[in-house]
Amino acid sequence: MSKPPIQAGFDYAQTLIELRKVFNYEEIAHRCGWDSKGSVTKVLKGAIPAHPQGEALYILYFETFGKKPHY
Repeated sequence: MSKPPIQAGFDYAQTLIELRKVFNYEEIAHRCGWDSKGSVTKVLKGAIPAHPQGEALYILYFETFGKKPHY
């Protein structure tokens, strides 16, 4: 019996909304390696972050809440 595929990726915007309860936009941008809080806003509007920033976002969420972000 084959195993289901590994779930890769997550809901970037929802992750940012939840992180916003703990950090402001500037803190999130700095911790994820974005140049400005405008990059956070772009992701909230549907932009897909570059891989390093997406990975940093995942790690920030996991370190903050102790669980994986929602898919």
